[in-house]
Amino acid sequence: VSLAFGLAIATLAQSLGHISGAHLNPAVTLGMLASCQISVLKAVMYIVAQMLGSALASGIVYGARPNGTDALGLNSLNGVTPSQGVGIELLATFQLVLCV
Repeated sequence: VSLAFGLAIATLAQSLGHISGAHLNPAVTLGMLASCQISVLKAVMYIVAQMLGSALASGIVYGARPNGTDALGLNSLNGVTPSQGVGIELLATFQLVLCV
């Protein structure tokens, strides 16, 4: 599964990178803004477009799901507190932005 996600991101970055700079995540956009590689206006527009795109995609998935489906890919993690989850997300996001 992780290989499929990695290949999907690589394909999107290669095919759409010349249009949007391959900012597929608001964290990447904020990282580019922090390193002064894009303007504030462009960063705001990218983030708004990314949020609208995610809301649209969520609506499509919600409409396409079968009735009676409560959780789409929701995994319950035993023994992980919310603060540990936030820490893991921060570390993973830092690694993503560092690699880009």
